[in-house]
Amino acid sequence: IAERRFSLGVQLIAAHADPLDLAMGYSDVAEGAIVAPAGLAPGEFAKAHGRIEGADLLILALGRLGGRALTHASDLDIIYVYDAPDGAMSDGPKPLSATDYFNRLANRVTAALSVSTAAGPLYDVDTRLRPQGSEGMLAVSLPGFLDYQRKEAWTWEHMALCRARPIYGSPERRERLREAICAILQEKRDPAMTR
Repeated sequence: IAERRFSLGVQLIAAHADPLDLAMGYSDVAEGAIVAPAGLAPGEFAKAHGRIEGADLLILALGRLGGRALTHASDLDIIYVYDAPDGAMSDGPKPLSATDYFNRLANRVTAALSVSTAAGPLYDVDTRLRPQGSEGMLAVSLPGFLDYQRKEAWTWEHMALCRARPIYGSPERRERLREAICAILQEKRDPAMTR
């Protein structure tokens, strides 16, 4: 990953490629760096806690990552969302509720992205755009996320959703999340409140 990021930086400095193409390249590298540990973490996690039937972790990219306009110095703005049946528990030797399960799993993915290397952390991960910011749960249920966006989110939080892009999770659930976000962004707004 570091080599690929370095290569993109050299191309930028040498003016060998369009800066917008390089921003997409940085975004693709970061997305791969997210998808890889997110895909591996559940297998290791399942050894102790099992799996939750019919549940899925989704990762929503926002900011420059969501807009595919990342730079070398950008952090990764992401929100972890999970979709699980009501009252679901994992089926492993140490069962967990869906809330605990996906919050611990999200923490592992964040730790993998932020791992220290000789050149410093792989990426700075910013999860403060989630409902209730840094005071809220790291991973939020899909119904909870959508309910928050419809009833409690501030205008600036909806502005952040303009660049939201689901990058991890089952294709069906990613599409469902994308459609729900589009519907929220198309709702009528009070002009005075927006101003």
